[in-house]
Amino acid sequence: MQEDCILYDFLQPAEWDVRGDYHHDQQKRSQSPANVSSLVGYVAAFARGSVSLFFKLLRLPFSGRGQDAFQSLISLLESRIPWHLNLSKDGRHLAILQDSHVEIRSSDSEFARAVKVEIGLDLYPQWRRLAWSPDGNFLVCVSSSGCVHLISASGRLLLSTDGTTSDGPKVTKFSALSAPSGVQCIKCRPGSSGLFQVVVVSYDGLLKNYLIKSHLDCILQHTFSFGNHLPGVIAAVHYSDMHNMLLIGSCSYEAKKSRGGSRVVSAVTSWRLLDGVPFYTRALESSNANPQKTQATMVARLRRLTLSKLPVSHQDLVFEMAVSPNGLLLATIDCEGKLAIWRLPSLELLHQWSFGEQPDHEVTATIPSSFKHRKGPDFYLNVNWWSDESVILSRRSGAVTVVALEKNLLNLLGLAPEQFEPGCALTHSTGSGFFILECEGTVKAPRLLSFGDQVEGSPEHKGTAINAVAEEEMLVKRVVREVLFYVTESDRFRPRRKRPRVVHRAYRLFFLQSMSPEELFHRKISQEEYGEAVALAQRFDLDADLVYQTQWKACQVSKASIADYLAKISDIDWVLRECLTRVPDDFDATRELLLFGLEKTNIWDVVGAQDEHALEMDPQISPTKKETEYLKKVDASRFNSHQLFLCHCRKMLFSYLDRLSTYEVVLGGPIAADERFSKEQFRLFRSRNLLEAAVSYAQNGDWQAVQALCTHHGDAVLSHRLAILSSFPETLPPSEYESLLPEISLDDPTSVVEWEQELWRPADWVEKDHINTMLEAEDDSSNNAAVVSRLYTTCPALQEFNSPLSVGLVSSWFHKRAEEIENLSGQVGNSLHLVKFGIEKGVSGLEKLRDDLMTLETIVYECGSASYLSLNGLRNLPYDRQLDMMMEKSVSNTELFVSWFSRFALPFLERTERHHPGASFPLMKNFLVEKLRDDLKLCLAVCKESSHGRTSLVSNKEDLMEIALACVYACERTDQLAVACQIFECLPSKDSSDESERMRALHVDVDRLEDILCGAELLQNNDIQKPVHYLKNIENDTSEAHQLMVKLSRTASRKSPPPSQQEWKQVLRDMLSLQQHVFKCLDPSVCYNVFAESLLCCGRTEGIALAGSLLTSSSKVKPEKGKGMRLEKEKGSSFAVRLPFEKSVELVLSAAKEYFNSATSLTDRDMDLAKSCLALLDDRPPDVQAELDLISALSVLSDFGVKMLPLQVRLATKKLAIVEEALKQPKAYKSPAKLEKLGQLLGVSSVSEVRVLVGEASIHKEDYKVAATMCQLLMDEKHKEAWHVCRQLGECSKFDDLSFRKDLFAFSLTHCPADQIESLLRASGVLEVQAMLVDTAKSQEDSSLQATWNLVGRGAGAVHNLVGRGAGAVSGLVSRSAGAVESLVSSRMETRVTRSAGELMSQCLSWMQKTSRLLKHSTSQRDVVNEEQETLPEESDEHDGTEEMSTECYVQSSHPFYHSLISADLDVQHLFDYNILEERRGSDDQQLVVDENLVRMAKVAEARCKGEKSEPTADALIQLAARTLRMDITLALGYLLALPQAELAEECFHRLSPTQLSLQCAIYFYALNVYAAAIAAECSPSLSTPHPYCHSPSDVVRHVTEHASQQRLSEWSAEVQNMMCRLTSHQEKLIDFRYAQKLQQLDSSIDSSLFAQDEQYRQQTVLSLSRSVEDETYSTALAVAKRYKVPVFDVLFSHVSWLLTQSGMNVGMVEQRLQSLDVLPVLLNEHEKFADCLRGEVYPELPGSNLNGLLCYFSLLLQCVERGAKDESPVSVESHIKLLKRLKQAVSGLDYKMLMCGYDVEEVLRPVLTSANVHVFAKASNSIPSQGAYLTPSAVFLIYCKKLFWEGEGKPSDESKPSHW
Repeated sequence: MQEDCILYDFLQPAEWDVRGDYHHDQQKRSQSPANVSSLVGYVAAFARGSVSLFFKLLRLPFSGRGQDAFQSLISLLESRIPWHLNLSKDGRHLAILQDSHVEIRSSDSEFARAVKVEIGLDLYPQWRRLAWSPDGNFLVCVSSSGCVHLISASGRLLLSTDGTTSDGPKVTKFSALSAPSGVQCIKCRPGSSGLFQVVVVSYDGLLKNYLIKSHLDCILQHTFSFGNHLPGVIAAVHYSDMHNMLLIGSCSYEAKKSRGGSRVVSAVTSWRLLDGVPFYTRALESSNANPQKTQATMVARLRRLTLSKLPVSHQDLVFEMAVSPNGLLLATIDCEGKLAIWRLPSLELLHQWSFGEQPDHEVTATIPSSFKHRKGPDFYLNVNWWSDESVILSRRSGAVTVVALEKNLLNLLGLAPEQFEPGCALTHSTGSGFFILECEGTVKAPRLLSFGDQVEGSPEHKGTAINAVAEEEMLVKRVVREVLFYVTESDRFRPRRKRPRVVHRAYRLFFLQSMSPEELFHRKISQEEYGEAVALAQRFDLDADLVYQTQWKACQVSKASIADYLAKISDIDWVLRECLTRVPDDFDATRELLLFGLEKTNIWDVVGAQDEHALEMDPQISPTKKETEYLKKVDASRFNSHQLFLCHCRKMLFSYLDRLSTYEVVLGGPIAADERFSKEQFRLFRSRNLLEAAVSYAQNGDWQAVQALCTHHGDAVLSHRLAILSSFPETLPPSEYESLLPEISLDDPTSVVEWEQELWRPADWVEKDHINTMLEAEDDSSNNAAVVSRLYTTCPALQEFNSPLSVGLVSSWFHKRAEEIENLSGQVGNSLHLVKFGIEKGVSGLEKLRDDLMTLETIVYECGSASYLSLNGLRNLPYDRQLDMMMEKSVSNTELFVSWFSRFALPFLERTERHHPGASFPLMKNFLVEKLRDDLKLCLAVCKESSHGRTSLVSNKEDLMEIALACVYACERTDQLAVACQIFECLPSKDSSDESERMRALHVDVDRLEDILCGAELLQNNDIQKPVHYLKNIENDTSEAHQLMVKLSRTASRKSPPPSQQEWKQVLRDMLSLQQHVFKCLDPSVCYNVFAESLLCCGRTEGIALAGSLLTSSSKVKPEKGKGMRLEKEKGSSFAVRLPFEKSVELVLSAAKEYFNSATSLTDRDMDLAKSCLALLDDRPPDVQAELDLISALSVLSDFGVKMLPLQVRLATKKLAIVEEALKQPKAYKSPAKLEKLGQLLGVSSVSEVRVLVGEASIHKEDYKVAATMCQLLMDEKHKEAWHVCRQLGECSKFDDLSFRKDLFAFSLTHCPADQIESLLRASGVLEVQAMLVDTAKSQEDSSLQATWNLVGRGAGAVHNLVGRGAGAVSGLVSRSAGAVESLVSSRMETRVTRSAGELMSQCLSWMQKTSRLLKHSTSQRDVVNEEQETLPEESDEHDGTEEMSTECYVQSSHPFYHSLISADLDVQHLFDYNILEERRGSDDQQLVVDENLVRMAKVAEARCKGEKSEPTADALIQLAARTLRMDITLALGYLLALPQAELAEECFHRLSPTQLSLQCAIYFYALNVYAAAIAAECSPSLSTPHPYCHSPSDVVRHVTEHASQQRLSEWSAEVQNMMCRLTSHQEKLIDFRYAQKLQQLDSSIDSSLFAQDEQYRQQTVLSLSRSVEDETYSTALAVAKRYKVPVFDVLFSHVSWLLTQSGMNVGMVEQRLQSLDVLPVLLNEHEKFADCLRGEVYPELPGSNLNGLLCYFSLLLQCVERGAKDESPVSVESHIKLLKRLKQAVSGLDYKMLMCGYDVEEVLRPVLTSANVHVFAKASNSIPSQGAYLTPSAVFLIYCKKLFWEGEGKPSDESKPSHW
């Protein structure tokens, strides 16, 4: 290897497997421009030859070599892999163009992660191109068809030139010349709007320049054709940003000079980029490069064409080029395989190597076999730069080299190139390497679908490359077949169907990375290339031990591997560590490794490490003696750390060797050790503490391993022998480790037998004391102490056995170990065997434990009763429980019970008697009573066996009687009465001869048993099953005995068929008998009471009637004296005993309640029985009456349809809930009286509670009338708890009685809890708002009606029509607003859940504001009407106060409250009057009410939100100020001063009449604001106090004016300046007002104040003055108009309009006045405006029947038209005039305007058509419009005929109308 070679290795970041693609090579070759294998190809070749011959005949230079070069280029491109690879200049991003998408990888993830961008499939993938933007943030991909895709580095497709990103291939006709030969991204110049430019050049020389703008838009800037400058194709393009040149690779050619000769133009040319046309120019272009135009013939043109397009002399075609990193060199390769190096920018050729001169062109050893069969030489395919002095080259075969240019293409990668798959792609160097992309393809033919199909291709070539010779033969045959089929069209020569081949491709991405020797060395080791690693170590003097160490770790340990690898390692410390740490897989290798380690640590090696001269001894001496001599010369104190390490290793190796021998014994010997050896187990065993290992083996039950440790390592384990024995599993039988148990010596019972030990080897020299003390190894003693401590800490119970063995210690261990085995495992047998072994080995004190274990074994194993029982549990159990567990499973079988009792129980009792004398009989009695109480048959068997059996279970008679009595009384079963009688018969009879005191007492108990058995039989006869012990227990219990009597009587009542009277009497006799013999504690009267109660509850009327003979029906009836509690002897239905009245009432009530509770409804039979029971009593005590009321309540509930069980009605704790249930029925709330009765029957404490429920129900049903009635009653009763229902009704928005709702809220506020006051106040506020809204709505409706009445009372006229329509619109709006208010109020409660009161308040305020504005507009319209009414004569003498109010506008007024503050000289008769105000509010001034309500509502809203939000009330305040100014000027000023901004007051002043008072008020208002804003802070010497309200208005105004004149206004704020300007403006208006008063002399109706203030009013006043026939008034109007700059045209037109519409003058007089005043010439000067005014103002006001007026109107309009005014009407003015002249003479009453509308001509003409004028209308019909056209004469006659037919010629009567037919 050369010294300057590159050290490298390959990384593989990614791999792709593409499977299942069909191979279409033949199809692609047919579409390829290089196709010559088909018939078409041959035809094309023939045509090309013919053209060549034609050019030769014309003596034109034609060469086919250019085309041949392009065919070679196509072959080279097709040999590339379909995928493309491109790396950005900065090396951060790598783009891989795959089949249908682009994959982008980033250096941030070391090119491991990728993002994919789909761009669509391309049928010609080799012809695609990639390029990165200059900054590396964008990727440009150009498809074979020229489509440009722009992709961001983050993996997002930004744009495409064709606007699509489809996944499917584009079906376009492919042309190789139009395919892109190169794409380059060029940075834009500074100041440009684009990001970069994309230059795409095709093979035919067409260049397209795209500009990528900042908003990612692609624009085609320009195109350029290199075909006009260069011959042949353009095969390569590259841009040099350093020189701003575009390098073009094409064919070199010879260009003729102008003076003769020729020059050779190189294949690489450079082009400068220009900003303008032609955009590109040759950097070094000759002036005579192009031939001159000398011929004009066709031949000459052909010659010029060929000369300009084809090379004269073809040399080479450059198709690949790359610029060096420093930008000074250019590397190119051409189609002939030549490599050239050029200097930039001069393009000077520095070096070139042809294919034959290249050093590796004949290297074929590493070329793949798949490439060897391909045609064509192994040319270079790709070129890139590794550095400025070396380039990266790849050949078609896949050979990649990095060559040094200065060393004649010396391969820097080694002797041979790196071989990849053919056609691989590569990138430029990143500084540390470059990327290579290869493709390995495998072609397989799929299985045939049918045997009949003949396909082309042989199946035996599956998966292998096709032989070249066979391929050529197949090609010839196929061509011949195609030619023959083309000529003959015979099926015989039809080409066979081609067999598709499936291509499996595997793409791999490699990265050739250069490395340092150390990196490569470690990488070779990691790749297991150990030979190369050793060579690198030898070459670069690296540590070869790493190689052997890696090989040693990778291989199995054997004798050979130790010799091959471990022995070659020079680091002895590492070798010894491996010998100590590594454990081989088999036993022999382990021993060999340990022995090898011992060889490396012998004594002479250690001593030689200390002193080499100490080893010079006689070699004839034996090794043992030699070792002894060495030891004499060893001075351990002089050992260094390495020697100590060697000694420590030797000691550990010997230890591991001893452990290995022990482990061999543990495994079972040498043969078993080879089979069962486990390195993991041995690794654990050899490093484990021996004591810990012994404990572990014992825990695993391996007693042989423990035995081996005790034998060969006894010093470490025997001292803890008992602890090790305790570690054996408790489930392990002690017989397994019997040999390990300690034994007491027979010779000396006070001593324990010692264990015999055996060592593996004698001690080594390293284990001598003088050397062992020097080792700093791990202290085994301390380790052993830790293990011992852990052992006894884990199990503290073993702590007492941590001492030398003794007889007492061994006995204690046996005792505790046996208990431990039984306690932990439950293996009683193991514990028993261990105790027996201990007794056999001479251990004493274990007999008691043995007996307990035997007892436990009997219970657990023999009886199988308690498998969970432990020894401690047995000891804790009493003896009776032990006996019970012993006999537990025998109770179910009588024979088994007797057998087990004799086998197990009696011996147990005997042992108990031995240990505890006198305890056997109580134990037996308790056991038998406890066990036999459930089944007396066992007791009977014991009695029989004891009395007559072979085995006397109970031998003593007294014991037998006592046990029998106890068993009978203990039995709880009811079916054991017969067995109890049999037991009674088995008992011994009385015998006075041998009776003892105990026997006599037992006989008394037996007699009592007989009575109880008789009572039990009596109960059984009455179908009552009771055990004997029950009667025994309750014989003195009065309560239980009473319950039994009740059960007896009730059982008789439930019999079927029902018992008769005699049977009932027998039941009574049985009850009395039972009382006399068993229950003597009961009184006989109890039996009668129970009997009577049972009769009442028997469920039959006969029984109830029979019970009546026992009861007393009235309190007045006294029971007869002398009669006892007995039954009459004679037959009959009556009894001799009657119960007292109180007891009778109690029994009757009890029975009635029982029937009531069991009834399902009112009609149930049980309810009739309850009534029957109550009917037995003549008197009605309160309890009886309450029961009857409850039954009556059921009837009421049934009327309401409530379905409830009577028991539910009784048990209802809240009777009101039943009333609520009744109220749930529809319309139940409408019967409050009935509901109140129901409440009384149910016992409701108060009727008011029922009324509350009725009120709530009616509110829920929205029946507010009933609810109001109930709430009124509740409020009258002052029922405090009714506040919530009153609140509910008050909050109901649909309840329209607002005053009553206010009362309800007042009541609720009075009686509600304190925490509800705030919410009630809020609701009350909402109600107040609603009341104000409703009042406002009502006031609007009244106002609208009044306005409508006033308008109707007016006469007809134009003003009436105009104002009437306006008032009607206002009335409609007011009505709709009122409806909206009602809707809003009614929806208050419906939306209270989702809408807060604040939102409602905001809506109300918004509506009030709209209402206020609407009323304001309505008032303004109504004021116009009022003004018109004032001009008319009064028709009524009633005084409405209008005159008084008009006079008050000029007088300052105030509220009476301020009377004391007004000076005495002021007249107070005109002050504020409440009556006038109320009258005004009720009649005309509703706006005042609305505005006051609005302000109040706003304040309520602000109070609700606690001032956090202020409501807009400026408009209302302005309204109030305007309304109250003439009534209370102080209040009006207060309203104005309350405005948020002073500028808003200007609207109020605009509304007021410009009187002297209003103007002075405005001046005073602005003076106050200016003073407060700018002057108040200063101390004014002219005012004694700074507060302006303490001074007169004139003083304040004067002071402010003087202060403003003294200072500059610019020093004040803009707001103050604005107010000061307004103050000055109002002062000017006041002056104008005084001038306006003069006009009142002419017309008293003129408002002088408004004339002075309002410019519009001033103009209207002037116009109104002009509407007069008086010359003086008309002249005054003209003069005033000039004074106030009112247009003269408006004044004159107003006069003309008034004359035509309202003057009442005839047309002649009007025309005469217009002529006398000379008005028309002035108006006609503005003829267009005059015409528009006539159309817009005069024509609408003229009546349609005034034909003369209309004629005058059209005459004036005609004069305007004649002067140039536009006439856009469908009927001309002249036509109108002609038509009017005709009609005014022929018809009267015609509405001409309706006629000319043309909508319904028939309705207009029909009333006026007569026989006299029908011909006139027929002649003029062509001028009358009718529904978009004109009327025809026939239509006129048709209308007349219809009229004549229906009405005749005279006036029609009512009876002749069709409606009366």
